[in-house]
Amino acid sequence: MCHAINRGVQLLITAAAVLVGTAAHAMDTKDFAAMCKQDLSDAGTYVIGVIDKWQTDKLVVQAVVEPAMRGNEAYRLVHNTIVGDFCMPESANVAMAIRYGCDWAISNPDKGDYPAANGLLLALKDKWPCPSNK
Repeated sequence: MCHAINRGVQLLITAAAVLVGTAAHAMDTKDFAAMCKQDLSDAGTYVIGVIDKWQTDKLVVQAVVEPAMRGNEAYRLVHNTIVGDFCMPESANVAMAIRYGCDWAISNPDKGDYPAANGLLLALKDKWPCPSNK
């Protein structure tokens, strides 16, 4: 049992290191909101990058962490912390994510100091929350 917990912790640390190593927080949410107002094309490129990273993070967590923590409540916490707790429906598209992300950033100036990627993930969680059983 102890070995399995240690293995799970090792996998978690490895996954976190990979994912954190790819994160960049050069822009905050107020900068993203300004970008949305000035050039929606640039904002769209940024949103596509954040969504691509989210998908990569999700795959890494599912491939590396989930097998070691299957059925464990800690997996859900790890997934929600590293990947984010939102469920983009199959009917959604990137254009919808861009529009909603921009609208959210512009209408939530109190979140302006958040890293832009975090603000965008909050917007997507607000727009597409996961069912409570996920």
